[in-house]
Amino acid sequence: MLYERMKSYFRVSGSSKIKTFTKCILSALLAAEVAAYITYSCVKSEEKTEDIAETEGSYISQEKMQEIYDPCVRVNLHYTLKKDIDGTEEQIHPFGSGVLLEDRLTWELYVLTANHVTPSDTYENKSGEKFKVVESNMEVESLEAKVIKKDEKADLALLKIEVPAEYDTNNFRPYLGKIAGELNENDYLVGAGYPAGKKNYFITRAKAITENSTFIEMIMVGGNSGGGTYRLKDKQLELAGVVLQTSEISSLAQLRELIEGTPLEDDYLQ
Repeated sequence: MLYERMKSYFRVSGSSKIKTFTKCILSALLAAEVAAYITYSCVKSEEKTEDIAETEGSYISQEKMQEIYDPCVRVNLHYTLKKDIDGTEEQIHPFGSGVLLEDRLTWELYVLTANHVTPSDTYENKSGEKFKVVESNMEVESLEAKVIKKDEKADLALLKIEVPAEYDTNNFRPYLGKIAGELNENDYLVGAGYPAGKKNYFITRAKAITENSTFIEMIMVGGNSGGGTYRLKDKQLELAGVVLQTSEISSLAQLRELIEGTPLEDDYLQ
């Protein structure tokens, strides 16, 4: 199709990461380079591999895996904090993950992520100390991004990337699939994020579905928040949520509600 040729979104990478992925999962054909930082809380990875192979009875192509790996982007925050004790200022640079999306009519770029990845008036460190944020900005791939829609209860946010007219966007690879129409308990999920700052795949399973989130069978680490999670069914991968907390992804229903009424509605909802 002309659109795909012009944007060159379906080029297949020969990277060792993808080759490794295709060798290790789904009977040595579906695979993932699982981050050393991630541990499964309920199911051992060897058992999960066998289960997927038996359940799906086939494999996902290298091209399909590339289609969810490429849209995974790092969301960078730049904070200037003010300490209450002495009034001194400190700069920090937290980060999270997101899914690159595109309005296929205008080619404008958006990012789906977790709301807690976006700028806030206060910042809490790992020790529980809270600091006032006196200045903040957010970038995706060195480009400024702004929140255009958010749902604080669902912990979801949609960003729009401010792309200069002279900027070459051909290196961007938005997700071109659909948002899943349903998600059931025990469905297998494949995702990508930036655990500890390194881009990587993960594989898990939906453990329990509630009104506000879906619990998964693994423990995530910092940097994965906002990363896309895709439902695996019949060799296909459809966006089903983004990572929220250590063992939770967003509610599929609330994700669909976030996209409704935006320029992305016609492209991603089915």
